[in-house]
Amino acid sequence: MRAAATARSVSYVPRRLLTERSPTAQVAIAILAPAAVGLLCGLALGVSATAYVVAAAFALLGGAAVGYEHADALEGAGRGLAGGMLLGTFVLFGDAIASPRVSLPSSHVLLPVCTTAICAACGLFGGALRARREQLAAPPPGRGEPRAAAPGPGV
Repeated sequence: MRAAATARSVSYVPRRLLTERSPTAQVAIAILAPAAVGLLCGLALGVSATAYVVAAAFALLGGAAVGYEHADALEGAGRGLAGGMLLGTFVLFGDAIASPRVSLPSSHVLLPVCTTAICAACGLFGGALRARREQLAAPPPGRGEPRAAAPGPGV
């Protein structure tokens, strides 16, 4: 019980929403970052399967983190959808650039489809986590700022 009271007393400062950032930052974060990570994952295929798996694991963690930059689960899923499509496509580009030691399945179209679905799920999770955290951080009804007094009968 005491731990719950202590946890509520800690102030919560959320990460900025993507929409609160400048248009240049939005493009860099939402478009260039997943493309760059995808390219690095594709280039990692030229090194080893382990390097690719490690890079892909960091990409998954990033997918949940970017979902947290949105107000709710649906917005996070949309961001994950777009980012996953870019990520998977640029993995293929990186794979084409590097001389891969690890070969991808012959049907390359499955990779962007899978990364899109997985990243959408990660974004959904991140957005839902943010919405839940914001809901818990909000003051309970009746304990927020004092309400203005209602006008009396003579007013």
